[in-house]
Amino acid sequence: DQEPTMNPLRNKFIMRGIALFVLTAFFALPAMAALRFQTAGTKDVRNAMVTAILTEIDEDAGAGLLRIYSGAAPATCAALGAQVLLAELTFSVTSGAVSGGILTFAAITSGTGTAGAGGGTTATWFRVTDAGGECVFDGNVAVSSSDLNLNTTTIVQNAVVSINNFMTITAPNP
Repeated sequence: DQEPTMNPLRNKFIMRGIALFVLTAFFALPAMAALRFQTAGTKDVRNAMVTAILTEIDEDAGAGLLRIYSGAAPATCAALGAQVLLAELTFSVTSGAVSGGILTFAAITSGTGTAGAGGGTTATWFRVTDAGGECVFDGNVAVSSSDLNLNTTTIVQNAVVSINNFMTITAPNP
């Protein structure tokens, strides 16, 4: 009996797969902040990153929404559980502009506290969605040093909720 010969092309792929496993198992991949992205010309990667966020917010007909909630935020843009919607504000139809790898949001229309806010409930996090309600991203709410800073985190039913200055989103490594 002759021993079957191994296919050299198959062996090459097996060895590459093993090498890739060894490399990823023993060496950490670089963090996004350590990478340096192209910022000019036809490969403006930083602008493309934040433009993708803007596109998702502006995706549906109508303006995106900023929803403010109480309770613990989900770990991801997952479905809501026991969180209570305290206020819903509306972005401009074009929710922002991108320049130099920075997404700056346009004015956001004031809203009022929902029935869920009752006599006063503490806002802890927010969700930005497209007009159809599909989650784009979540963030934290506080009175300072947060993703969304409000003059007070206590939202009351039918009371005006307004934002003077919403966050900017900057692509990594300017």
